[in-house]
Amino acid sequence: MSVNMNVRRVGPKLLAALRRDASLTSSLCDGLLDFDAAAYEAASLADVPAEGRDAARARLAPRLARAAGQRREALEPLLAAGLSEEELGDALHLGRAFWGMDELIGAPAGQRIVAEAIGEPVGGDVGYGPARLISPEALAEIAPALDAVTLADGEPRFRAREAKYIADLTAQGLSAPAPCTAEELDEWTWRPFCALRVFVREALDGGAWLLRWYD
Repeated sequence: MSVNMNVRRVGPKLLAALRRDASLTSSLCDGLLDFDAAAYEAASLADVPAEGRDAARARLAPRLARAAGQRREALEPLLAAGLSEEELGDALHLGRAFWGMDELIGAPAGQRIVAEAIGEPVGGDVGYGPARLISPEALAEIAPALDAVTLADGEPRFRAREAKYIADLTAQGLSAPAPCTAEELDEWTWRPFCALRVFVREALDGGAWLLRWYD
C-alpha cells in the first residue's frame, strides 16, 4: 500500500478552530477536500481524440458527481465550525514523492519536515497516525535548510538510499526496481521537493503553521 505525504497551510482562524475541535482534522485531511473537478476532467480528457470527448465526458460524469458529493461531506463540518473555504488553507499533496527526501535534504533541521515525530499531534489517526501541526518557529529552522539543498549535493545521498533499498529487496528474494533515471528522479523527487520547499517558505513568510499528514 502506498504512503502519501500531504501538507496544508494553517492560518490563525483555522488554527483556532482546530484548538477548539481537533476532530475537524479528519475533514482537513480528506483527500477529496481539495478535489478540483475541472482540473480532473481536463486531465482525464487530455489524450482523448476530439471526436470521442463527448462520450468520454459522459462516462466520467458519474465519477465526478460522486467526488463532488464526497467533497461536500468533508467540507460540511468545516463550514459548520464557522470557516469559509478560503480559510481552509492551500494544500500540497506529494504522494509518494517524499520517499528519499530525508537523504536528499541531508541536514537534520530540514529532514524534520518529513520526520514522523515533528510538531504537535492533532486529532485522530488519518491513515498513518495523527496529523501534526508544525509551528512557525519550527518552520524558521526547517526553511533555511531546505533552501540550501542542491541537486548536485542531494542526488548522491538519494542514490545511496536507493541502492540500499534495492539491495535489501534483492537480499530478501523480492522483485527490485531498477534505479530511477535522471528524468524520473527529476519528476518523482526533485521537482516535488522544490514545490515543498517553496510551500514551506511561503508558509513561514506568511506567519502560517503547517498541518502535515501521511495517508
